[in-house]
Amino acid sequence: MMRQEGGDTVAWLHRDHVWASGKKEVSEALAQRLKIKPENIFWSATHDHSSGAWADKTHQKQMIEGLIEAAEKAHADMKPVRVVIARTHAKFNYNRVIRGPDGKFPSNLYEVKYLSHLMDSRPVDDDLGMIWFVGADHEPVAGLVCYTGHANMLCRVAPVISGDWSGWTERLLEGASGAVLLHINGALGDVDMRGTGVSVCRTIRAGWDVAKAAARATHTKIVAIDPSALAGVSVRHSEGAGTPSETDRKKGLKKRMLKVDALTLGPIAFVDVRGELWNLYGRKIKARSPFPYTFINMNTWGYFLEPYAFEQGLYGGWNRQPDWGCVVRDTAVRLLTEAAEQPQ
Repeated sequence: MMRQEGGDTVAWLHRDHVWASGKKEVSEALAQRLKIKPENIFWSATHDHSSGAWADKTHQKQMIEGLIEAAEKAHADMKPVRVVIARTHAKFNYNRVIRGPDGKFPSNLYEVKYLSHLMDSRPVDDDLGMIWFVGADHEPVAGLVCYTGHANMLCRVAPVISGDWSGWTERLLEGASGAVLLHINGALGDVDMRGTGVSVCRTIRAGWDVAKAAARATHTKIVAIDPSALAGVSVRHSEGAGTPSETDRKKGLKKRMLKVDALTLGPIAFVDVRGELWNLYGRKIKARSPFPYTFINMNTWGYFLEPYAFEQGLYGGWNRQPDWGCVVRDTAVRLLTEAAEQPQ
């Protein structure tokens, strides 16, 4: 929970579950109980395939109740904090969409025979941001670690546990700091972690690598943040028009409206395009953003691929269009520019 300059409360609701439903129910409950406007809620999720049966009604009910309970507790416990950020570069990830030794692009992103070839043939976002919220006693209350990469490393082997690398990153940093930690996945549409595989040891190592880099940056590169700078504390929403998908056309729709959300915290901005954005678009948004610290968030599924991926028939292009990535990129940049020029 964060307080805007005008007095309204902004809520950031995060789930370790991409497919969880309940946004409508949670938003209505928070509006009634805490007077938090639905438009002031910024949704986020860790891209973890290991978090249970998303179609199970009991699980959905528990998720909804848990989010409401957590929001009520956070609202009751709000206290002043300082915001600091540390930033570094960490080369633990790679672009998994690669040209194989036969000159072809694999249609299945996990085809093992391709993984040892040209892992660095396409660029990735190696920017690692570590944001801390520090209380009056100089102890961290919460933290956000921002690093690009899929987290679904054990989903096909152990679906009943959350054995993802970002879970280990959160666990290690929480143990070291005593604060609550969240991982922001970034523009992960075509990016995985090095050493990806169905191995507990590899998962722990990947989580350890990111946690160690974040901790090292915290001790050497920390910078204080002024939450009242630039756009202050706010949530904004926008949308851009894309080519209709096959499903859209069957419904008689002539365009697909692609939504973009942004949460600003002084010079820090988080952008969500409601899907798995390919890395090229994420890097473009960050490069063109007027905010010196810009990170890509995720709260739902579905890919925004580069146009050539449709020509090659790569994974994730079903019922989507080649122009959608450019639309959300340009919409995100426009939204951030408007936020910086017209602070609330």
